[in-house]
Amino acid sequence: MLYIMNAEKKRIYYLKRQIIFPHCTLSVILQKSEIASGIERGDRLVTYPIRFMPDLLLYKKKTATLSEVAEIAEKENALTLTLKGLSRVTITKINRFQEAEFVPVREVMPDDPEALREELKKKAQELIFLINVEESDRLISLMSYLVDLNQMTDFISNYFILNFKNRYALYRERDIEARITTLMSLIDRLIITIKKKRGDAVP
Repeated sequence: MLYIMNAEKKRIYYLKRQIIFPHCTLSVILQKSEIASGIERGDRLVTYPIRFMPDLLLYKKKTATLSEVAEIAEKENALTLTLKGLSRVTITKINRFQEAEFVPVREVMPDDPEALREELKKKAQELIFLINVEESDRLISLMSYLVDLNQMTDFISNYFILNFKNRYALYRERDIEARITTLMSLIDRLIITIKKKRGDAVP
């Protein structure tokens, strides 16, 4: 069964072609209005990525993120919210486009998580070395602390997969092994692209 326990209800916020992965953060700007009023630090809401207009109506069984308001910055007529993703959820109902009913996503774990974790970590580290940005050392250090496969796949997807279509596919994949397979394939493509731009030999 996909749905377990009773559905919870939270305010919903729509993200236009943006995704908040669990364990990651995203800053969004809200105009001061009824939908933005009453939001406080620590509040939880459902963030729902919208690709096309039909997603507003065909929302059932779609993936969203239960998020927490980590910071609020007020400037003139707008609020900047820093949202932290907590977990994937499945939307079951949206009430008047303002409130979402949802249940937790039951994700399928692989049979041999340790082997997959090490393989994914090595692949990500290879990409980080090639990119060689100022944050490379910090990113590699962070990778060493990530032991949960869910957290690792979301972290890598958030920081290194920029194409929205690919990000969305990773975000919606509930089979962790399938998600890792897709993610490593995308990383391989990035590595090849970077090597070609640098003039390195590509097998």
